Amino acid sequence: MNIMLVCQGCPPRQRGGVEGHVAALAAGLARLGHQVLVFAGDEQGSPLTCTSSRSGDVEVVRVTGRRRGDPRLAIRDPYVETRFRETVLSFRPDVVHIHHLLFLSLSLPSMCRQLGVPVVTTVHDFWLLSHDFAIEPQRLHGARRRGLHALHANWRHPRLSRPWRVMSRAKVAQAALLESDVTVVPSRFVHGVVTRAGVPGDAVTALPHGLDVPDPVRGQARSPATTVRLVFAGNLVANKGAHVLLRELALLDANVLARLHLDIWGDSPYPRYLSELQQLAAALPVTLHGAYEPSQLPVIFQSADLLVVPALWHETFSLVVREAFAYGVPALVSDRGALPEAVVDGGGSTFSVDGRGTLAAALRRIVTDPLTLEQWSAGVPHVKRMTTYVGELELVYRQVTASALIGPST
Repeated sequence: MNIMLVCQGCPPRQRGGVEGHVAALAAGLARLGHQVLVFAGDEQGSPLTCTSSRSGDVEVVRVTGRRRGDPRLAIRDPYVETRFRETVLSFRPDVVHIHHLLFLSLSLPSMCRQLGVPVVTTVHDFWLLSHDFAIEPQRLHGARRRGLHALHANWRHPRLSRPWRVMSRAKVAQAALLESDVTVVPSRFVHGVVTRAGVPGDAVTALPHGLDVPDPVRGQARSPATTVRLVFAGNLVANKGAHVLLRELALLDANVLARLHLDIWGDSPYPRYLSELQQLAAALPVTLHGAYEPSQLPVIFQSADLLVVPALWHETFSLVVREAFAYGVPALVSDRGALPEAVVDGGGSTFSVDGRGTLAAALRRIVTDPLTLEQWSAGVPHVKRMTTYVGELELVYRQVTASALIGPST
């Protein structure tokens, strides 16, 4: 099959979670003998440029559009549309799998319809339902309500000169989601969100993500007398909640804190926020390691006892929790979004991120009651591999292309 993946970026220029996931998926599909092309946005490129290169057996087309205004509120980009049409007509994909449209154009799904190409969309976050990637499930009352929320949240934005664009963006973004023949979601939580947003339930397929990690070597068993090593790994942005974790650590008694050490892995695009984290960590047993590469996962997790995920927004899946599980490390996660699903069958626990002191209480418990951490570690679940996930998606692609050949039922 000719399979075209669409994403807002692609490694090595962009290294976010979605970009890495798409790169691993593309490589996996290519290993099965498929012809794979990644059509990616390039926020770092010069405006109105398009380049083509190869990454192993995968062709990568990078395009940079007009770059006018706030990309979160963008609707259409004629330059991106032209390059996309040319790429589709040249590559002739059997299916287009959309992973993200940031830095691209919301019109790409409808263009696929016009060109007669089936569309699969994976919902990695809520950007199609919320300009700022975050969403409260109780606000899912239609595009108009979401547009008003975006307008209210951005009324002081220096680039927001045309309020009608915000309202229009909400409608067009939802329409882009509804254009898909199949919408793939990674969790039950996301399934509920997209169906309440108007996606028909029979068009939604739940497929938890697979992980592209080598067979791990689990760390040696920890002696109850040693320090409990906590780890936070991910982007250092406010919604990920690293500051929450540091403030909760500061609530602990000195004798408990002396038994803990926190390693923070990740970088921040916001210097002020990073400075705040450094100040909070100064008087605590914390090491800030900075940005990390996927190849460093063994270093991060083989010496860790517990991953802490204090997310403030509604996570759709959490790859980092599964990465920890792959190395036998349990997780303590907030009660937002799909995070509780990750530990529902074992491998950790949840805490209320809205309650001051609840995370501190959970950390105090694992120090004073070592059996708790031992039980969490023993219950770490199996992690789906990327090879399994690729096979599941291959079946979805074959089903959607077969349906396109048969045509609509009468």
